[in-house]
Amino acid sequence: NLSKTTPSMGLYMKNVNKFYSFKGNVNLDEIFGFEPQDYIETDDLNKPFEMIDLGKAEASFIIL
Repeated sequence: NLSKTTPSMGLYMKNVNKFYSFKGNVNLDEIFGFEPQDYIETDDLNKPFEMIDLGKAEASFIIL
């Protein structure tokens, strides 16, 4: 179990039957150069998985 004080992130990708998790402070905007129009934010934990499974997204990052 990760502590609530330890930032962490998960990655779920199209055509990859795995979920990756990372510990540490991650800023996706800085790492990937994302702009606000490049992604959708949601509080619905199921939505990132649904978007991939329905073919509406290539990858989903889940920030915990």
